[in-house]
Amino acid sequence: RTWVVPRRSDAASQVFFTELSLDGDELDTIFQAFSQWHCSRSIATAGSRANESSLSTSDALARLYELLIRPIADVLTPNGRVVFCPHRELLLVPFAALRYIDSASNAVRHLIDDYTVHVGVSMRALDGAQDRAQYQPDSPAPGANVLVVGYPDCPQQVLLPLARIEEHTQTLKGWRKAEAPALPAATAEAKWVQRVLGCKALLGPEATRTAVLKNMRDASVIHFATHGFVDGLGARLLLHGTVSESEDCDQWLRPQDILGC
Repeated sequence: RTWVVPRRSDAASQVFFTELSLDGDELDTIFQAFSQWHCSRSIATAGSRANESSLSTSDALARLYELLIRPIADVLTPNGRVVFCPHRELLLVPFAALRYIDSASNAVRHLIDDYTVHVGVSMRALDGAQDRAQYQPDSPAPGANVLVVGYPDCPQQVLLPLARIEEHTQTLKGWRKAEAPALPAATAEAKWVQRVLGCKALLGPEATRTAVLKNMRDASVIHFATHGFVDGLGARLLLHGTVSESEDCDQWLRPQDILGC
């Protein structure tokens, strides 16, 4: 099911709804292709293999364009903004890269060529965030409530999951050692944002999960420059912490940590 909610609030603005009957096996193949693509890009899964998808990433992007965008293309604002609020497997989709063949030029075009693409949180998380925002005080002076993180400034040892993917389940089979390379440009970026916003950035060993969550609770602006991982444990950001064989290792900042603030 797809809803298109126009940004305008005038009387002529209407919510558009469309519903398609989809083949569950086809969707599984599409999402498996995206999962495989993420695995190929992340050092987090270099030592393990997901089930091979019968669909290439390019074909999956084209097919998903036909399923998600083609039915609603007529009601989208040309050169406007398109905001996705994905759920479950759709969180794996690089929406800006959805592609189609332009009938006029016979050339490949991507969604980002036609619209400004934003990807938000799920509607449930957004609803919760709006409820909490009602109780927030007015914005403080610039720099007073800003969280900026730059990490790591040197290579970091991490333990990454070995997962076996079977149908819709992922079983943790163990751990393997890996090294997350230093990101000197991330530290420089955080220092630049620090100067611009007039705040104190968390750099290197200061960027612990405890410090990040403490500062995040009251932050009105949050900026991260660090490694991101997507694998059998889900999406997470690398912070300074102790290496441990645990899904709750304090080296990682997870979505549930953020939502728990």
